[in-house]
Amino acid sequence: MKPSARKCLITCCIVTTTIILLLIVTLVILYFTLLKPKQPEVVATPVNLQHIEFGIFPIITLEVTLGIDVFIKNRNYAGLKYKNTSTTIYYRGNSVGEAPIPAGEIEARSTQNISTLIELEIDKMASNPSFLPDVMTGMLNMTSGSTVEGDAIILKIFKIHATSLVNCDITVFLKNRTNTANCFSTVKI
Repeated sequence: MKPSARKCLITCCIVTTTIILLLIVTLVILYFTLLKPKQPEVVATPVNLQHIEFGIFPIITLEVTLGIDVFIKNRNYAGLKYKNTSTTIYYRGNSVGEAPIPAGEIEARSTQNISTLIELEIDKMASNPSFLPDVMTGMLNMTSGSTVEGDAIILKIFKIHATSLVNCDITVFLKNRTNTANCFSTVKI
């Protein structure tokens, strides 16, 4: 091999290696700054009292339907796919209502509202010894729980699993047919 051809080959290898290294460094910097996976923001809005029917005479009747809204803001530059899940309402530690939340997808850098309605199973509530005293006071204290699991896929290479837990403390006022709710959420990646 001629010395000039050898020198050209060495120069070509050095330039190629330099370009590859610069490309790798650029991708690593982009990943840790712009494309770094971020936790989705999950905001649970207070529970809405959709329907309530309460009567004392001739027999005690009670029908309650609650609406729950969860807003998920995907802050990533990739879509977020979440799996089928459900929301459960608890009265004094016992499950008294459950509603499915179908699987879905949240586009990159957007917010989606996940809503569901839950009709409470009054017969389960009535079997609790505290139910009648709670009805007489005019207040029913409950909690709700939802777990949303999903994956964010960045550049179709990196797959990040995230789990969001949303819990609400709910009080239903029977006399004036209103409610209050205090919701909080946590996200685990």
